[in-house]
Amino acid sequence: MKKVKKSTIYIKEYNILQKIQEHLNNRKFSVEELWDEYTAISNEYKQLLNTTVKITNISDKYHKKLMLAYENLEKQNVVLEEIAILREDVAQITRHDLKTPLNGILGFSSLLLMNDSKLDDQQKQMIHNIEIAGYQILEIINSSHNLYKMETGTYQYHSDFVDILSVFNKIVDETKIIIELKELKIEVKLDNKLAVENDTFNVEGEYLLCYSMFANLLKNAIEAAPSGTIITISLEEKDVAIISIHNQGVIPKEIRSKFFDKYVTAGKCNGSGLGTYSAKLMAEIQGGSIQFVTSENIGTTITVHLSKINLNQQEKLYEN
Repeated sequence: MKKVKKSTIYIKEYNILQKIQEHLNNRKFSVEELWDEYTAISNEYKQLLNTTVKITNISDKYHKKLMLAYENLEKQNVVLEEIAILREDVAQITRHDLKTPLNGILGFSSLLLMNDSKLDDQQKQMIHNIEIAGYQILEIINSSHNLYKMETGTYQYHSDFVDILSVFNKIVDETKIIIELKELKIEVKLDNKLAVENDTFNVEGEYLLCYSMFANLLKNAIEAAPSGTIITISLEEKDVAIISIHNQGVIPKEIRSKFFDKYVTAGKCNGSGLGTYSAKLMAEIQGGSIQFVTSENIGTTITVHLSKINLNQQEKLYEN
């Protein structure tokens, strides 16, 4: 081997080459040994090449299957999108068609109550219950339409001043029969004190959204609460308006991680799984948020945060 001039830069490489040369000089290979070594390396190379070809063929095969599956999935997505559009069209038509007979029911109920000279108190109460039920159905129809707009980002939010206490009073009045059947007690607290008749709790929001949101949440609490227990509605004003609904029931473990997801329900024969989902959408549309805590020891508390009305807004509200 030709001598290489040593240098501080190449000293390491030089030492390696020197050791390789010494190894080759000390070992003498015969032709037979070289041929055997060549044959072994050649056989290993052939095996490696065959394995590579097999892997390539398998890869191509599954690549074609994946491409075919992807094309089928794309076709299914197109069909699902068409079905979703058709379903919403049907829902829109249904909502529109339901309003026509419903308006008749509400109109005749009002006329009967206005001309009540021949009705006794029980009959008046029955007609009044029909009227309340009619308005509840109308609210469901309108909420369904609004929910679709929220999901598609087309809902036009118009903030106003909403008295949450009056909203809850209306909901409690509408659910009085169920509350009495389950022997429940509803307590409404304003800043940790029991609310009285003339109290108010104004927030910035939209009345129909607040009504629908808290109707869903309170009705869920009524259904979940064990008979003979207390449901507590707490209203507090801090940096934001805090509205909490507490009951002694417990949210099932299997739905806690997806409690606010669409179509999630448990333990309800006729549950749609839209109550908490729509409540979350309505809270967020109004610039708020919603959370829950639940356990066997403390029950369940749903908490909604909404924007409170500042002093200037309150003065304007009282002036009007």
